[in-house]
Amino acid sequence: MIAHIFSRLEPGGAEIRTLDMIERMSGSATFVFLLTGRPGGSLEERARGLGCQIVYVGSGVEFVQNLRRAVRRHGVTVLHAHSATASGWFVLNGWVLGVPRRIAHFRSDGDGRSSNPRRILQRWLLRGLIRVFATDIVAVSPSALTFATSGLPGRPGQVVPSGLSVRPLLPAEERLALRGDLVGSDQVCVIHIGRDRPEKNRPRAVRVLAATRRSGVDAKLVIVGRLGQDEAMDLEAMAAGEGVLDHVLLLGERGDVQELLSVADVCLVTSLREGLPGSVLEACAMGTPCLASALPGVRWVAQTFASVHLAELEWADEVWAELIREMSNHKVTDDERAASRARFETSAFGMATAEREYAKLWGVDAV
Repeated sequence: MIAHIFSRLEPGGAEIRTLDMIERMSGSATFVFLLTGRPGGSLEERARGLGCQIVYVGSGVEFVQNLRRAVRRHGVTVLHAHSATASGWFVLNGWVLGVPRRIAHFRSDGDGRSSNPRRILQRWLLRGLIRVFATDIVAVSPSALTFATSGLPGRPGQVVPSGLSVRPLLPAEERLALRGDLVGSDQVCVIHIGRDRPEKNRPRAVRVLAATRRSGVDAKLVIVGRLGQDEAMDLEAMAAGEGVLDHVLLLGERGDVQELLSVADVCLVTSLREGLPGSVLEACAMGTPCLASALPGVRWVAQTFASVHLAELEWADEVWAELIREMSNHKVTDDERAASRARFETSAFGMATAEREYAKLWGVDAV
């Protein structure tokens, strides 16, 4: 039994990619999710549909007892913690409970937290636990691995991209209808995808849209991802202040992200921090040009896919807008999208490559 530790099963790159991998490998192993947060994540239904068990172990004083009970009841042989440096606490407990394989997984090249003395000490202690008690240290990109192994001499981890399941392109008439639901017939569709986290930097996307429209491009921004009421109101107020309220569409959480990307002209990624940006990979798979923050993980993807264009975060909004104008001049054809999909599936970021690596990591046979 392979146990995955998450806080909650909510839509995010780590959770979705893990479920995608489980779906591909369900014939080779059984899985249980050990969740430290509150119940009710929107991906729990999918997990159960894939045959996964879900156990709420909590995060307080009850955690150790609940984890012990879950490990023994389910016969856990692999404990896979997706919690960056906090994984140190989980792999320590896995060692105490005799779990043979204990994996610490890093999916970002930072934790977005301050580096005050208390935080530095905490990271040092947790990394020490990882160094001693993790059997494997895994990261989604070279920059994430650097963050993972900083201060861990003698413990080289490995880079394993998460893998992306690429869905077939919708028929042309269905994509035309979907695009019509988003933008006007002659508008440039700029799409921004991400969960409701500050590092996704959604306000910057609104400012870039405003600069794009001021430059004479009839563009509309489509924001995809979970939105709290307060953030939605803030974004709408910003859009109104920039004079683009009628040109910003807040779609919220969607299950058809790849389909949305396949009808967009530009994927805009304004993140402040990423390990391996899923929206960039999905844009590459769909053949959609992507303008993204020049973060290390994005640069790594751009080495493989020329459709990824880099923009420094300190550049003015007008510079980003000019890049969008240039990128939107080329309309991607269906043949180009099909070729991009085929190229992506055989790349290092494709699901087949990831499946082989995860099979070795978990000690199971690839399907």
